[in-house]
Amino acid sequence: MKSGWGIVSAQALPAILLFSVSVRGQEEDKAAHTWTVDQRFQGSSSSFGQIMKTNTNFAFEFNRHFGVDAGIPVYFVNYSQDAGNSVFKRGLGNIYADFRLNLGGAPLNYTSTLVVTAPTGDREKGLSTGRPTIDWNNGFRHVIAHRVAPYANIGVANTISDTPFFLRPFTSNGVVGHFEGGATLSLSPLVAAGASGYSIVPSGEQTIVSRIVETHTETQARTLPPNSRGRGIGLTRQTTVRVFETTREVVGTADLAGDHGFSSWIGIGPVKDFDLIVGYNRSARYSFDTLFWGIGIRLGPFGSKVR
Repeated sequence: MKSGWGIVSAQALPAILLFSVSVRGQEEDKAAHTWTVDQRFQGSSSSFGQIMKTNTNFAFEFNRHFGVDAGIPVYFVNYSQDAGNSVFKRGLGNIYADFRLNLGGAPLNYTSTLVVTAPTGDREKGLSTGRPTIDWNNGFRHVIAHRVAPYANIGVANTISDTPFFLRPFTSNGVVGHFEGGATLSLSPLVAAGASGYSIVPSGEQTIVSRIVETHTETQARTLPPNSRGRGIGLTRQTTVRVFETTREVVGTADLAGDHGFSSWIGIGPVKDFDLIVGYNRSARYSFDTLFWGIGIRLGPFGSKVR
C-alpha cells in the first residue's frame, strides 16, 4: 500500500496549547539553545481493558520560533479475550522526531509541527503498521482575557495517531484529514479545563491493525457496505461491533477509519514541572467511550535560556 502525507491526530492541539513555547511580539531573537527532558505516563480505559504508554521526549529550542523533539514510546496493553482470560503485552512503539515552528502574538498564535516516525513498533502486537509516517499539524489559537483560549486544528495524515490525551486500541495506515475545534479555560493559576469536537475524514484504502486481538487472527480484506459507520462488515443498526475488536488486521475502504466525536478534560499544573490531566472521550461513529489520564514530569531547561 502506498503511504500518504500525515499529521498528528485530531486532538493533538490541546497538548500543544499546554506545553509548547509561546511567541510574544516581533522582537529580534536572541540565542536560545536550551533543551529539556519530558517523561510522560498516560493511560486509557474502555470496555475492552487498558492501554498505557510511557514516553521519554527530548526537546531542543534553537530560538523563540523553532525547536525539535525526539522521543521513545513504550506501550503496555491489558485486555480480556472472549474466553474471559486476561492478556498482557508490552513493547516499543514507533520512535519519532518532530520539528516545531511557533509564530504569533496578538491577536493570533500559530503553531506548525512536522512529525516523522520510524516503524520500530511490533506489528504483530498492533504497535505499528510497519510503515514510516510523516505528520503535519497546523494549529491556531486566540487568548481572551488571559483565561479563555479558543483554537482550531487542521491537518492531513497517513495514519490515525494516538492523541497526547487518549490512546487508541488500533493503529492505521492510509491518508486521512482531520478537523478540530475547541477551547481551554483557566479556572485558576494551576487548574484548566477544556473541551473539543473533532472529525477524521479518510481517503482511499485504509489498514486497521488492532492492539487488542491475538496475533494468530488472519488478515482480512473487506469492502464495507454503505452507512456502515466504521463498525465492520454485515452489521445491523443494533450492533456495535468494531473491526479492531474482532480482527487483528483489516484492509478495506475509507469508511474503516472515519470517525467523529468529542473530548473533555481537566488539568492540574505544571506544579514544579509536574502536571496531571484526566478526561473523557466519546467516539460517535464507533459508539466508543474512553476514560483517560496522564502524568508528566519535566527536567530542565538546560543550557542558555531564551531571552
